[in-house]
Amino acid sequence: LPEFSSVSGWLFSTQSIRFKATPRNLLLFLEQVENDTHRLETVSISTNTARKELTGTLSITGFSKEEP
Repeated sequence: LPEFSSVSGWLFSTQSIRFKATPRNLLLFLEQVENDTHRLETVSISTNTARKELTGTLSITGFSKEEP
């Protein structure tokens, strides 16, 4: 489940997800998060390597300015 917080007029929603991917697919995914028009940031990533596959967990935070 996502975690929500509010700090100094900003709203934050952080979601952690587990993944299994090739290194190339993981990089493509991270590039899409970075280039997304929404306010998204990858805040943490943890990976393990098994053969030609990566498994792990990553957390992405979305944020926006609170409306008055």
